[in-house]
Amino acid sequence: MNALVPSSQRHGAERGLADSEARFLMPAPWTTEIFRQVLHRGDVLPACAPSVAAAERAREILAISPAADVLARFVDAASKAAGLDESQETPTRGMIGLLLDAFPHSRPPNLPAYAGSMLHDVVAAGYSPSVVAAACRELRRTLKYPPAISEMLAACEKERETLRYRAAAGMRLLEIAAAAERLANAPVDEKAA
Repeated sequence: MNALVPSSQRHGAERGLADSEARFLMPAPWTTEIFRQVLHRGDVLPACAPSVAAAERAREILAISPAADVLARFVDAASKAAGLDESQETPTRGMIGLLLDAFPHSRPPNLPAYAGSMLHDVVAAGYSPSVVAAACRELRRTLKYPPAISEMLAACEKERETLRYRAAAGMRLLEIAAAAERLANAPVDEKAA
């Protein structure tokens, strides 16, 4: 299911996402043109007074924006994934193992020490499993050799910042959607406008 729910489906069964679906769909919506349009077009809505033009613009925004409950779950999932939930050693150990196994022809001389040091540093830095998974995915796709611990930490920090940005942008989208809803439903004196 696409995180961008058309307005025609907002009141139906397809309106929302399960929390697990929101986690898997996090990267996609933030690169779409629709989200950029909502942020760009709707940025001034929270400060607008009710008018015919503002109501028209608000209806345009509501027509292309995701449902508020979808955005709220998305923001919650992005916030948790950004590291506001706890770092966990067990899933992180597995992800680091898979990352190192992705480079079968390049093994460090002392693999247990290398993997243990990487695990310790990643867990000590407090990166959530979601951040570590995204960083491992990026490193597997971009590196030819196993990453240095510093590269792993840098990739984790980059992913955490990306998720924090997504959460902040989602909060802004929620504000815009609320303002658009307010303006679209506000009574407007057409003679005065």
